[in-house]
Amino acid sequence: MRKAVMEYGPIFIVFHVTISLTSLGICYLVVKSLGSEKLEDLFLAFGLSKDSFLASVGTFGVAYAAHKSMAALRIAISLFFVPMIVRVLRNKGMMKYVDGKLVFTKSNSRRMR
Repeated sequence: MRKAVMEYGPIFIVFHVTISLTSLGICYLVVKSLGSEKLEDLFLAFGLSKDSFLASVGTFGVAYAAHKSMAALRIAISLFFVPMIVRVLRNKGMMKYVDGKLVFTKSNSRRMR
């Protein structure tokens, strides 16, 4: 991941943070929609005490734990899609490499129309 950040810079960071925030929001909505009864049953299936875990972390804590468990998937998605996004931006003339760094080019007013 560090190599991707060095190579793709802000594009990688913005894409990955966007995916991460979206993932956290979806996890929260799923946990919230399940309700406490289904969550308690799920905890019992994994051998966790419903009183100790759910009471201590709450809905957001459970959603955050689910979100963190999918970190490898989010990184894989970022590593897969960011090079394609950069390639499209470079082909459109919006980005280029200068001194080994990926930078945005100045926009041309004709191109924007």
